[in-house]
Amino acid sequence: MSRKTLWTFGCSFTAEYHPVGHPEQRSKYDDYQDWRGGNLPKVWPTVLSEMMDYDVKNCGEGGAANQTIFWKFIDEHKNFRKGDLVIIGWTSLLRFVAYNEMDNHMNNILPSFINTKGTHIFSDQALIEVFNNRSYPAWNGELWKWVSLINTFCDLSGVKILHWNSDGAFFHKDYIDKDQVDAFIKTPDGSLDVFEFSRRLYSDGKHTMEFETDGVVMDLHSGELGHLSQARYFYEFLKTKDGFI
Repeated sequence: MSRKTLWTFGCSFTAEYHPVGHPEQRSKYDDYQDWRGGNLPKVWPTVLSEMMDYDVKNCGEGGAANQTIFWKFIDEHKNFRKGDLVIIGWTSLLRFVAYNEMDNHMNNILPSFINTKGTHIFSDQALIEVFNNRSYPAWNGELWKWVSLINTFCDLSGVKILHWNSDGAFFHKDYIDKDQVDAFIKTPDGSLDVFEFSRRLYSDGKHTMEFETDGVVMDLHSGELGHLSQARYFYEFLKTKDGFI
C-alpha cells in the first residue's frame, strides 16, 4: 500500500528557505545558513510529515498572495489521493496579484513594495489606495468562499483538510464563516490566531531566526526551533481530530 502524502500550501511561513545561494540576491536565509555552519533546518511540513510517517509535498511559496495559494491548490488537486492530508496556511489579506508585462508573469504584490521600487506595475499612490481598500474586513468573505469550496472538494474526495492563517485581520469576529471554522487549526481556547502560539509554545521564545541567533540574523521568519514547535503543535492538534491520525 502506498504511503499517504501531506500536502502543504502557503506563503514563506510554510515554504522551504528560499532564496539561498542566489549569485545576485543574498538573503537572510543565507546569513542563517552561515550562522548554522553551512546547513539549514527542516521546515515544519517536513518535520510534521516525518512525525506522521507521510510523504510530503510542500507547495508553499515565499511572498505568495492568497490568490496564488488558491491557484496552487487548483494546480495540484488532481494529484491528491484518498486519505492524503492537505494543510493550507493563508496569508495577509492585503496581498494581491497583478500581471507584469515585463516578465509575462502574474506577480504577488505586497505592502512592502511601497517606496522600495519593488514593482513597476503600479505607482506608490496606487498601491496605497489598493492596500487601503483591501484592509476592509469585508475582504475576508472572499477567502472564506475559497475555504468552503476547498472543504467541499476534499470532503467529496476523501482528502483530509485543515487550514490556518497568519493574518490577524482574518480573525474579525463579524467575518467568520461558522460553517467552515471547524476545518481550522486553533489554539486550546478556540482562537484562530494559532500561528504565533504554535511556533512559540515549545521554543522557549527562540522561535524566529532573530531570536534563535540572538540578533545575528534580523529576520522574524521561523528558525529551527520555530518550525519544530509549529510541527509539534500541529501534530498534537491532529490527534484531537477523529480519523486524522
